[in-house]
Formats: sequence, structure tokens, C-alpha cells
Amino acid sequence: MKNKNQLTGLFIAFIAIISAVFYLWWLLLSPDDLRIWAIRIPLIIIAMAILGVITWIGYTMYNTPPQN
Repeated sequence: MKNKNQLTGLFIAFIAIISAVFYLWWLLLSPDDLRIWAIRIPLIIIAMAILGVITWIGYTMYNTPPQN
């Protein structure tokens, strides 16, 4: 019997493989009007993640008291 961490890892790997297959289908084989969204959505997510990290850094710097 595998332990809980191993089963969780197997589940995560399975979901990642299924997601990769779906994304490749979406990017390469879907109709043209859907294909552009396979590029736009990941770019939007990446941009929002980067801007979120920059916002968090700025917020943390603003709220950190100065050290003397």
C-alpha cells in the first residue's frame, strides 16, 4: 500500500499529463477561433501572476517600518 503522499503525487502527475494533452489538443487541433485563446489565456495568467508578485512586494515594502 502506498502512503498518502505517494498517492497525492500520482494524482498530481496524472492531472498534469491530462492537462498537457488537453492543452496540446487545444493549441494544435482545435478550430481557429478557439486556438487563439490557447495562447491568450496562459499569457494573461502569467502577466497577472507577475503583476501580483510586484504588487505584493510594493505593499510589503510600504508596510514595513523603517529600520534604524
